Amino acid sequence: PQLFSLFDSLRTVAEIERMVVLADIPNSQAAHDALYAGVDVWMSSTRAEQNSYYGNGRSPTFSRLFFSRILLGESVGEAYRAGRDFSVALLQHAHSPLLDDNGDAVPNTKLDGLLAEHTYLGIPGMEAALGPVITRHNGDQVVPPARELELFAEVESTEPVHSVRVNVSGPRGFAPREGVLAQQAPARFALLYTDFPVSGVYHLSFVATDALQRQSLHAVAVVKTSGPSI
Repeated sequence: PQLFSLFDSLRTVAEIERMVVLADIPNSQAAHDALYAGVDVWMSSTRAEQNSYYGNGRSPTFSRLFFSRILLGESVGEAYRAGRDFSVALLQHAHSPLLDDNGDAVPNTKLDGLLAEHTYLGIPGMEAALGPVITRHNGDQVVPPARELELFAEVESTEPVHSVRVNVSGPRGFAPREGVLAQQAPARFALLYTDFPVSGVYHLSFVATDALQRQSLHAVAVVKTSGPSI
């Protein structure tokens, strides 16, 4: 009842033209089923009986990926797809995101997605309020084990960048690592990284911190290694 009242207030008091809701909680499909009425674009990170990775500061999540794309100026639909693809590829199907934006209360149909594709979020100065933004970083790559690889991130920030770090998690038995990227140019930071000791899938998560200790949203990539060590 409180959420219903909040949604009504947002429409009447704040005069919101289009309401967008992202639920990144365990079993967020249940929230959709209960609260979808009156919402224009609804996104859920999980289906029934699925947990949510949100809240673990070291783990990239659906919503972190979503908002990192919003800060780059992408539409709600584009940001949703980025979060969805990340969830399916990196969270090993622990998340199964849902999108409903055609008013029929049935998510993930062929008719869903058009409204989200033409919906944008944000206000002037939002980037400055939220701190640094990672605009470019390593894409997904396939390399032999132990091959030296440059990890890089390009950062936009209204304040001096204090640090750019990368968290590396890998196959079973691989203890997570953290590396600090060195500044190479005003907006570019990089690190030569060699610690991919065995074949498998490694997840990279970049985060920038500015002089005010504000952190960027995580930017992620995948490194797959195969073949003998060299």
